[in-house]
Amino acid sequence: MSQKVMLTAYALAHFGKSLLWHSSTLVFAFYLTEVIGLPPRQMGRVLAASLVVNAVCDLGFGWILGRWVRDLRSAARAQALGAGLACLSFMAFAAAGAASTGAGEAAAIAALIAFRIGYSLLDVPQNTVLAFIAPDDTGRTKMATLRYASAGFALLIVALSLAPWLAHSAPAARAVHFFIFAACLTPITLVTALILWAAAARSRPLAVSAQPLADGSPEAVRGMWLPLASILVYSSCMPLFTKLEAYFVAYSPAQSGAELFMASVAIGQIAAQLVWFRLAGQTDLVALYRYAAVGLGLLAIAFASLAALGGAVLLGLAALYGGASSGLLASIWALLARAAAAMPTKATLWFGRFTFCSKIAQASSALVLGEALSALNYTEASQQGLLILVMALGPALTAAACSALGAFFYREHRLARAAVSM
Repeated sequence: MSQKVMLTAYALAHFGKSLLWHSSTLVFAFYLTEVIGLPPRQMGRVLAASLVVNAVCDLGFGWILGRWVRDLRSAARAQALGAGLACLSFMAFAAAGAASTGAGEAAAIAALIAFRIGYSLLDVPQNTVLAFIAPDDTGRTKMATLRYASAGFALLIVALSLAPWLAHSAPAARAVHFFIFAACLTPITLVTALILWAAAARSRPLAVSAQPLADGSPEAVRGMWLPLASILVYSSCMPLFTKLEAYFVAYSPAQSGAELFMASVAIGQIAAQLVWFRLAGQTDLVALYRYAAVGLGLLAIAFASLAALGGAVLLGLAALYGGASSGLLASIWALLARAAAAMPTKATLWFGRFTFCSKIAQASSALVLGEALSALNYTEASQQGLLILVMALGPALTAAACSALGAFFYREHRLARAAVSM
């Protein structure tokens, strides 16, 4: 089977998985408060607890699956099995809105925990595919940009499907709308995971350029420092923006254009991958990471200053945010894939550790989100300015920390190269 077919299958599978992920990051908080009826502080605790379960499962599955997932075919098979459980539990979570208040809360929480377990079983092995599917740094970076282009299309579909639900639906209709959305979305996730499994089963083993390293060796661990530190920062801070998008869209003035906000983020993410794809072949991975961090910081300043203008300005800022944030994430994943490719027998374990860090950071962010929503009267238009500032804080903190990390590791990288050349 040709490499193009394999890459297409991977892009489709990541698209399907991203439909679930973007739905969870964008609207689960909103669904729990506005449909299920949880108070914001309790919502934050529920989301945090579910993400801790997800994190522990990522670490556990990374260790358990590491015994069997050591190449492209085994990784693709494992992610297809996880897709079934993730889709079933997602449907159960969507159905909880139809239950009575007390039963609905219990059903939603139970289904949410089951979804986190199922998603982990899908996510860890599918992420590991990234280490086996490209032969070198340039290929892995381009695969990471392809990954975020396909995720951008998934985000666009989620945004266009749910924006009317957020902005215009009566509370009683929101549960029905979300269930219909879930019923349309989950078959796509399952089918695309099966496509990747079928394509991988017919693929030839790929020889990678990275030299295998012993897990735990100084060289192996050093390669993981930057992606692990970066995902801790990113996942701690950026949810302040992404999880507040739904509230921003739902309660902004009708004339502000906010109903197209999430779609504009997705369009920016898709379009920017062409830029990141070009840069991937022309610059070092750490330099690419630094460019994206600086761009995200400039965007945060502009968003805090100009988003209240609404209209085309707001939508333009949303598109720039989608481009900058996805570029930073793509470079983080490419750095992770480079390090994991040098340890093929431990790749699943390292991807599990990476997503463990991400989910633990997201859990802490969910607690902060619950407190922030408890303090904000977010349904009032007069509070939109404060909501914008809280949203901008996420990318601002991320950009500052990642810029510092990038400067440090870029210096270390240059010193290491100089030592080798001497």
